[in-house]
Amino acid sequence: MAFKTGYAGDRQPAGRTYLVAVQRVIRSCGEDPPTSITGSQSNHVERAKAAVDDALQRVYNACLWDFRGRWGYLAMENNIMWYQLPADWAARATDLLTCSNVTGDEDTGGITNDYGPVRFVDYQRLIKVYPWIAIPIDTQVTETDLAQIIKMADLKQHQWRGVPKHFTIFGDMIGIYPIPDIDLDDEEEGFSMNLDLLVAYWGFQKDLSLNDDMIPLPTNLLEAHHNLALSRYKQSLEYSDYVADEQRGEGMLALEVAKYLQKAGDTQFNHVSEWGEL
Repeated sequence: MAFKTGYAGDRQPAGRTYLVAVQRVIRSCGEDPPTSITGSQSNHVERAKAAVDDALQRVYNACLWDFRGRWGYLAMENNIMWYQLPADWAARATDLLTCSNVTGDEDTGGITNDYGPVRFVDYQRLIKVYPWIAIPIDTQVTETDLAQIIKMADLKQHQWRGVPKHFTIFGDMIGIYPIPDIDLDDEEEGFSMNLDLLVAYWGFQKDLSLNDDMIPLPTNLLEAHHNLALSRYKQSLEYSDYVADEQRGEGMLALEVAKYLQKAGDTQFNHVSEWGEL
């Protein structure tokens, strides 16, 4: 809706195709692998595809890996506080940055604006301080909603419209507050409704379906993924040795998660912290 099409992106590593991943699982059980996994397939191929998919979910969501990073531009609209998040949103990565000189034809992004970041505040904390904005029902703030916001904000002598300073997340919605006001264009703070908010976030994986779709994992995670997929495939066939493959895959995955967290430090947990003062 408010996220500009053509900007949402991600950094997806590519080391093995969906077809090859399925073939490896089937071949590891001494069976002949298919030359294609699209269209109507035998029962064992469908089971192998499901095993590869399940294992990918396990590895992909085991950590907020940097390759899960996505970004997009949120276009602010007058009198609108709530906006629909991208469908692949998993967790926020940073505060929102205000950008200028962003057009639909550019793929290099915009210039960061001077008036500073829009900082994250937990939704429950936000509405305890500003209960009159607890209306994540629709993206459009109705006249009735506005009247209530104005009334409550006036009672508290609080600026309810203006330059957005905070954002929050409620379900699949992102809310910015104060509510953007077109009348503040060209004010001293440099606010303009033509500015965009640069949104960085961690995404969910995309579904795989075609032979040449790439398994979205770097090479150091592919063997963990293979062993986990193999264990799930063997389990579906009621092979008794699936546990050994699962333990091997989980051990490899745990090692890679530990190595990544040691490298990344506590930045993994910034998406749940509360920023700034209200």
